[in-house]
Amino acid sequence: MRSVRDTGVLFPSTLTSDEKRLKEAYEKLRAIRKAIAATNKVNVSGTVSDNLKTERKTTKR
Repeated sequence: MRSVRDTGVLFPSTLTSDEKRLKEAYEKLRAIRKAIAATNKVNVSGTVSDNLKTERKTTKR
């Protein structure tokens, strides 16, 4: 396989203003997704334990 150095393609060392805004938006989206994933994990485990408690109560009767 050829590396980037072998191809001779030069990439810009700085980002344009549009690229910077896109990068910032992507980072914000990534942070939001992580927060949602963390929230969903907490809610799911809470729901499961609530369901187990309900099942235990109904089976004792």
